[in-house]
Amino acid sequence: MASQKRSLKAKVEFKQALHDVFHSQLEAEAFVRSKGRKRERTQADLERKERFFERRKVDISKKEARRVLDEVSAAGGRIYKRTPDSLRG
Repeated sequence: MASQKRSLKAKVEFKQALHDVFHSQLEAEAFVRSKGRKRERTQADLERKERFFERRKVDISKKEARRVLDEVSAAGGRIYKRTPDSLRG
C-alpha cells in the first residue's frame, strides 16, 4: 500500500515537473519572440524616422535653393558672393 502511494506520488511529481519544464520553456520562447518583435518594431521605427529626416533635409535644401534663386532674381540676375570683404563695402 505504501509503495503504491509512493509510486502515485512520484508519478504526480513527475507530471508536475514535466509541466513546469515545458511551461517555462514555452514562456522563455514567448519572451524571445516578443523581444524579437520589439527589436523589429524598434528597427522599423528608426528606419521610418531616418526616412522622415531625409525628406526634411531635401525639403529644406529645396527651400534654400528657392530662397537663393529669389535673391538672385531680386538682384537683377547677378549672383554676388557674400564674403566678409564684400560686406564691408
